[in-house]
Parts: sequence; C-alpha cells; structure tokens
Amino acid sequence: MTLATRKADVESESTFHVGDSPEEPEASRAAGVTALGAGWGLDDRRLLDSWEPDKLFTSVEELQRFFLEFFPLPRMFRRSGG
Repeated sequence: MTLATRKADVESESTFHVGDSPEEPEASRAAGVTALGAGWGLDDRRLLDSWEPDKLFTSVEELQRFFLEFFPLPRMFRRSGG
C-alpha cells in the first residue's frame, strides 16, 4: 500500500483501503491508510470485526454512501431527484 500511494502521489492519510480479510486492517494501519472492512458476502463477520477496521460495512450500498459523504458527486453526475 505504501508503494501504491507513493506511485499515485497521494498522501496515505487521505487514502482508503477496502478489504475483507482480518489481516488487511493491520496492513492498512502499517501504511497509514484508513482501513475499511467489507463484511458483505462473509459467512462469519466476527473475525474481520475482531481485527477492528476503522469502519466495517455490511453492504456495497453502505460503503457507497460513506464515500459519497466524503466525495459528493458533481451535480452533472447525480441522478435526477438526488
């Protein structure tokens, strides 16, 4: 992750990593990246939850809402009524 942020020329503090395995939050923290847990599709979320990602999501839609709070779409890309 450190290499990826360096190559993309972005600050690790403003980077998110979405993962669904228990090891990923630890790797995210080591790289200074915000760890987001993807809990959908797992038979047992408790293991991932026990590794304490910065935030744990239960659906893709929930993750999408989270990102839209940080990065609102420009008006021209919004669906009508939104």
